[in-house]
Amino acid sequence: MENEQDINTAGDSVIKKPNLAIRILHVIWATLLAILLAAGIIMQAPWKVIVLIAIFLAAATILPRRRRKWFWAGVGVVVLAVIVWILLPSNNDGWRPYTFDKELSQLQARYAVPDADNAAIIYNQILATCKQKEANEPNLPDRWFDLVRSGPWSSKDQPEIAAWLEYHEDTIDKILLATRLEKCSFPIVADTFNLGIDMNRGSAMRHWAYTLIAAANNALAEGGTNEAVEKFLAVLKIGKHVCQQPTTLDVLVGRACEAIALGYINGVVVNNDAIEPYLNNIEKAVTDIRHDWATDLPGIIDSEKLMLKNMWGGLFYEVNSEGKVRLSRDPWAMIREQVKKTFAGSTEDDPEVKAAKEKWACQGYWWKRFARVQAILQWFFAPASPEELGRIIDESYEKYYAMTRPDADWSKQPQNMPVEALFQLRPNFRQVAKVMARSDETIYFALHDSYLRALMEQRTTRLIIALRRYKNTNGHWPENLDALKGIAPAEIFVDPINGDSFVYRVTDEDFTLYSKGKNNIDEGGEHKSNWPKEDSPDDQLIWPRPAKLKAVQDKNG
Repeated sequence: MENEQDINTAGDSVIKKPNLAIRILHVIWATLLAILLAAGIIMQAPWKVIVLIAIFLAAATILPRRRRKWFWAGVGVVVLAVIVWILLPSNNDGWRPYTFDKELSQLQARYAVPDADNAAIIYNQILATCKQKEANEPNLPDRWFDLVRSGPWSSKDQPEIAAWLEYHEDTIDKILLATRLEKCSFPIVADTFNLGIDMNRGSAMRHWAYTLIAAANNALAEGGTNEAVEKFLAVLKIGKHVCQQPTTLDVLVGRACEAIALGYINGVVVNNDAIEPYLNNIEKAVTDIRHDWATDLPGIIDSEKLMLKNMWGGLFYEVNSEGKVRLSRDPWAMIREQVKKTFAGSTEDDPEVKAAKEKWACQGYWWKRFARVQAILQWFFAPASPEELGRIIDESYEKYYAMTRPDADWSKQPQNMPVEALFQLRPNFRQVAKVMARSDETIYFALHDSYLRALMEQRTTRLIIALRRYKNTNGHWPENLDALKGIAPAEIFVDPINGDSFVYRVTDEDFTLYSKGKNNIDEGGEHKSNWPKEDSPDDQLIWPRPAKLKAVQDKNG
C-alpha cells in the first residue's frame, strides 16, 4: 500500500510541475502584455496597436480558459491567411502611388500666368536647349566667374570668356527677353523624390545670372554703360521671377540673385557717371520688387505641406484610374520609379554598379514579398485614409501661419534640430507630422531673416541713388543722411532689420554705408558668421562692397 501511495504521489508531482510552469509562463505573458499596453498608451502608439495588445491581454486574463484554444486557433488562421497573401503573386497593374492631385491643381491655379505673359515659358525653352555642351562651343577657364566678377574687364584680357559670351549671344538675348516680362510661374513640383527638377533649374538660373554679370562687366570696360545697366537689371528681374515660386529653394535662390544684382547696381551708381535716366530706370526696377511676407509665407507653407502629403500618401496608399484607394502593396514604388528615371538618363560603365541599379529599380520575387510584409506593418501606423492623413498634416502646420502677423515674436529663434522634439517623438503619425512641422520652423525663421535683409538691401540701394543725385547736384557726397530727407522717401531711412537708422560716413574715396544688424550695435561694418556665438559682430556692409573694402585695406597696409 505504501508503495502504491508513493507511486500516486510521484505521479501527481509529475502532473503538477508542467501546470505550474505553464502558469508561470502565463503570468509572465500577461504581465508583458500589460506593460506593453501601458507603454503604448503612455507613448501614444497607434490605436490599432493598442487595440491588438488589449485583445491579447483580454484573451490571457478575461477569456475563459476553455475558450482560449479557439481564440489561438483563430489567431493561427489569421496568421496563415496573411502568410498566404504575402506569398501570392503581386498584381499591381493599374495602381499607382496616391498623390493629392486636387490640392496640387488648386495651388498651381493660384500661381498660374497666361503663357503670353509667363517668363517661365521662355526660361524652359532655354533650359531645353542648354543641357549639353556643343562640340564647337568655346571652353571656359576653371573658376571663370572669379576672373570677371570683381569689376570691368576687357575682351583682350580674357579672350576665352569673351569668345564664350559671344557664342552664347542668342541665349543671352532670350534671357533678356524673359526678363522683360513681369510674371513667372513654373510648374509646381510637389514630389519630395523629384526635387531635382527645381534644383537643376535653380542651378541654371544662377549660371545665367553669372553670365549676365560677366557680360555687363565686359560692357562697362568697353564704354557700354547702358548695356551694362540693362544686364544688371535683368539679373535683378531673374531674382524677382524665381522668388515668385512658392518653394523655399526658389525663394533663397531668387533672393541670392537679387542681392548680387543690387551689389553691382550700387557699383554702377557710385563709380560711374550715373546720369538721371540711368538713376530713374534703376530706381523704378528696385522699387518694383515687392516681397510680401503675409502672402509669401502661406504659399511656401502650402507647398511644404503638399510635398509631405504626397510623400506619405505615396508610401501609404495606392489609387487606380477609377479613383479607388487602398493601402499600398508596394510602399517603395514611388521611390523606385524615380530611381528608374534617374538611371535612364545616366551612363554607367561599371557592370557591378549597373547591376545594382537595375536590381534596385526592378525588384525580384522576394523583395516584393518583403514589400508586402512592410505594407502590413504600415497598416498599424498609417491614418485610416488619405483625407485623414491630409488633415493631420494641415493641423500640424496650422500655427505657423500666425508667423505672418505683425506681432509675431522673432526674438527666440529655434535650434536647427530641436532637442525637445526628439523627446516628444511618439510612434504614431500625428506626432511624427508635428515633429516634421516643428523642424520646418527653423526654415521659416531663416526665410524671415532673408526677407528683412532683402528689404534692407532694396532700401539701401535707393539711398545710394539718392546719395548719387545729391552728388550730381552739389559736386560732393553729403555729410550725413539728414541732407537727403527732403528728396527721398522717409521709409528708406529705416533699417527693417532693427527698426533703427543706417550708418553712413563719408570717406576719402566716397562713403561707407551699412546696417547695424540684429543686435543694433555699431560694430564698424564688421560681420562674422561664427554661429552660435551671440556676441559675434553682425553688421551688414552695403558699401563699399566687401571685395573693394579688402582691396583698400590691403593697399593701406
